[in-house]
Amino acid sequence: MPADTNGSDAPETPPDSDQGVIDPEIAKLPFEAALNELESIIGRIEQGEISLEASLAAYQRGDQLVQRCKAVLGEAEQRVRTLRIDEIPGEGRPGDAG
Repeated sequence: MPADTNGSDAPETPPDSDQGVIDPEIAKLPFEAALNELESIIGRIEQGEISLEASLAAYQRGDQLVQRCKAVLGEAEQRVRTLRIDEIPGEGRPGDAG
């Protein structure tokens, strides 16, 4: 019997899903494109327009699209924080000599 690399009691992650590893094509998508594709996938699954096997593949792609959207939003949030720090009088970026 082959060794179980996922652990026997952790079935939450679909097989073949490399969490944290995003397809290079998806990693290049702008936020809006990733979100639009994710909405399209959700719609097709909800309408039952695709087979079970195709639904699983779509779910995996959707998971990567969600990761991409979260990453882009995180980057935007960090940029906003940086801008806000720069706007505070007497405050500079961390590490700046005042």
